[in-house]
Amino acid sequence: MTSVDQSNTSLSFSQLAGLVEPDNLKVLRLTNVEITGDDDDVFDFSRAIRGHPSLEEVHLTNITFKEDGVNLDLIVEMMLVSCHELHLLKLDNVPVRAKSCSTLAYCETLTTLALTNNKFNDVDAKMIADSVESNKSVTSVDLSDNCISDVGCKSLRLCLEKNSVIQEISLSGNSISGTESNMLETKLLARVASAA
Repeated sequence: MTSVDQSNTSLSFSQLAGLVEPDNLKVLRLTNVEITGDDDDVFDFSRAIRGHPSLEEVHLTNITFKEDGVNLDLIVEMMLVSCHELHLLKLDNVPVRAKSCSTLAYCETLTTLALTNNKFNDVDAKMIADSVESNKSVTSVDLSDNCISDVGCKSLRLCLEKNSVIQEISLSGNSISGTESNMLETKLLARVASAA
């Protein structure tokens, strides 16, 4: 089984651990899933996914937890640090904090990072900008449909001065002025043109 696709269901962390157990799993896709379990279960699952030998893509959309206060931070950190085939991470409307991306500097395979519809603000955008600044593999960052303003957009634009790899940053659905948006777009277009 190279792909797991679960939608409109409820799963426990132990069930999830069983789903990701096969060494040949390449794609994990969960949509509209409620996950049951506490922080101890999060820890156990993060150990189960640690160092997965073949996982390439993770798509998590509309994920909720039955227990209050539980989030995906530890799991995201573990995947970024130890899943050495991971090249796409998409988290859309899930309980995760921007600081979970702090381990991006250690991830040498991820090319696409999509953190959409997660209520991230300018502080979160700065954390993500700091994280991708020293990363040498991510070429596309999607932060659409968050709560980012010109301040956060500027943080992402400035990170491009130290990161020469990123080719695309998407910020649609945020509260960004035309001026700041144009400055970012100009910077990215110049980069793409020089690479051609």
